[in-house]
Amino acid sequence: MPPTRCELLALRWRDVDLDAATVSVRRSVGVVKHLGQAREIREGTTKTAGPRVIDIDTATVAVLRAWKRERGLMAFQLA
Repeated sequence: MPPTRCELLALRWRDVDLDAATVSVRRSVGVVKHLGQAREIREGTTKTAGPRVIDIDTATVAVLRAWKRERGLMAFQLA
């Protein structure tokens, strides 16, 4: 089963294993609306309440490697 948008928004780099070409889906996020108050983003479990591992293709791995490298260089320049 592919990840939902809420699960994708909850992904962190530690959930991505580029060498194994997998993504571990462990959590999801949702927006909670309170009457008369600001919206709140909350993190919770997946709908199945259990983690799962999803394989990713080589093109996606290449894009994620490039993105991670670029973000790392930006952080280095800001420091």
